[in-house]
Amino acid sequence: MGRTYIRAGKYILLCAAVLIIFTASGCATFKDMERTRSARASLVRGEMYLAEGNYKRALEENRRVLAILDKGYAVEKALFNIAILYAHDDNPEKDYQNSRDYFGMLVRTFPDSTLAEEAGVWIGIFNAIDDIKREKSEKEEEIIILEEQKSALTLLLQSHKLLDSGKYVDALKNNLAAYELDSSSPAGEHALFNMGLIYAHHENPDKDFKKSAAYFEKMIEMYPQSPLRGQAEIWLGVLNIIERSKQVDIEIEKKKKELRR
Repeated sequence: MGRTYIRAGKYILLCAAVLIIFTASGCATFKDMERTRSARASLVRGEMYLAEGNYKRALEENRRVLAILDKGYAVEKALFNIAILYAHDDNPEKDYQNSRDYFGMLVRTFPDSTLAEEAGVWIGIFNAIDDIKREKSEKEEEIIILEEQKSALTLLLQSHKLLDSGKYVDALKNNLAAYELDSSSPAGEHALFNMGLIYAHHENPDKDFKKSAAYFEKMIEMYPQSPLRGQAEIWLGVLNIIERSKQVDIEIEKKKKELRR
């Protein structure tokens, strides 16, 4: 009799254990089913909001799916929907970069998804748009540079006419403006060379040999390969001779004053 009771007790414990396992498994399955149902409901609501043009609420519903689940078709669809919403022309919060990011997340996380191929097409479109924008930006920059070079050359031409007319101040202003406008092209080196000439011009009432030498030196320093370098060096040599001559004259006058005492 004792053994019969023992076997019966073991059988009851075994049944209880099996019942607990099945109950726990059933609860887990039920929770998974409930999460899936809730996620699908959010997808449906998201589509309804999209149809109404309520992009903000549509985004919220699709993000809710991502908060509920981490795998499955509902997640794939939510990622795809969010990307589409950010790319929608009528969405006031349209953001192509966010759209590209979500499409990329879909492709990386679910490469075998039926939606991955379409997401890849969208990413290709965004990349093509970026290429077009980059090319357009480069063309615009080229146009700006050409316009600056054209303006600088115009200023240089005008400065020659002003110099011939004896308008040294205006000629200097034009050359300075040309240099500031386009210092990276030949216009820049010509402008510096011209300013050196203007300050050395014998008829310029504001001639200044030190300033003239400074501009020639700057031109040589900034444009060592310039075809004007040889002329600038000759001018520097002449200016140095003039400066030394001035010093000699000063010394002579000094000696004369000393002899008169």
